[in-house]
Amino acid sequence: MAHLAKGASSSAASPLLEIWTPYAGLLVNPDAGSLKFTIFDVSTEDLECDPAVVISLTTVDLSAHRIGADVGHFAAVFTLPSDASEGAHEIEWTWTYKGTTFTYRQKFDVLPAVPKRLEHPGYCLVSDLRGHGFDATTISNLRALKLIAEQSAYVDRVCERIFYPRMMDLRLDGSGSRVLVLDQPIIALSSMLIGEDILYLEQTAVRDVVIYNRHLSGMLDPDDRHAPRLELPDPFPLPDDYFFHGLSGGFPLRFAFARNSQNVRVRGLFGYTDPDGSPIGRTPSDIRKVTMLLAARNMALLSNPEDDFDAKFKNRVTQMVTRDQQISFSDKGLGEGAFTSDIEIDRLLELYRRPLRIFSA
Repeated sequence: MAHLAKGASSSAASPLLEIWTPYAGLLVNPDAGSLKFTIFDVSTEDLECDPAVVISLTTVDLSAHRIGADVGHFAAVFTLPSDASEGAHEIEWTWTYKGTTFTYRQKFDVLPAVPKRLEHPGYCLVSDLRGHGFDATTISNLRALKLIAEQSAYVDRVCERIFYPRMMDLRLDGSGSRVLVLDQPIIALSSMLIGEDILYLEQTAVRDVVIYNRHLSGMLDPDDRHAPRLELPDPFPLPDDYFFHGLSGGFPLRFAFARNSQNVRVRGLFGYTDPDGSPIGRTPSDIRKVTMLLAARNMALLSNPEDDFDAKFKNRVTQMVTRDQQISFSDKGLGEGAFTSDIEIDRLLELYRRPLRIFSA
């Protein structure tokens, strides 16, 4: 989630807010002239109900505002007003592809100043912490940004997943079967190779790869996020002269991911996101919550061990006798949490951990 400074400028060369445009599991370029965005101020409860326009409807130039060489990746080009309100804002993207309209919303914060390295610190916003009572006298904007970055990275390490859309170029070992299991849930693919053979991914009647990302269309039983995979189609229903559309001499590929070391290359957009009606999804609300809980737990300065102790163990206090300075703690849930010993945090982290993978020899 992004944090922007007042008066900050976003461009294709230095994007502060960006969009990926998937369709049916592939990254695509939207219909010409259809990709647009509007930025709203939602920094108060009243504005959440009736957002104020900060940047009016703006059309994205699909050539000039494209980011890098990947298909379907564009920047929002704008300059925030220097007197923009501090707090939560929202960008609303709209576009069409082959006549179908899509909408995607992203929350971000506006702050007086933001260090470059902390513009995209993690899974919650400073305004989220402010909304839970941590005002500027409790923690500064800069320290809040650093805590969010640190604890978001901790969530990634524990869960072995990422919870936002991220472009990745994966080198994978061929499985020796028609199915290739991935570590990260799939949002959309950009390209795929087996060895030197480029697979045909265009959205037509025949596609070389079945992409399992049905959760983005609301199908959660089964939930493809828990077993993200790609599958080569069974050859038997296809004509005898069917070929994969490889570019390495016209030879047909075998209907399997040939077993080898890092011989499969997959480039695309990945991340564990919750379906929200868009083709991208959003960071799960539980991940935002656990990031805030971790930030609150680590908010006390190391120079103040008493505050640090309170932050981590106050929720276990069952009795305090001030005159004798006696304190009793509950042992409920003690030892159940594998990561922080805070059962509320650890149960959420366990819920989102990547399932154990078992490899056969």
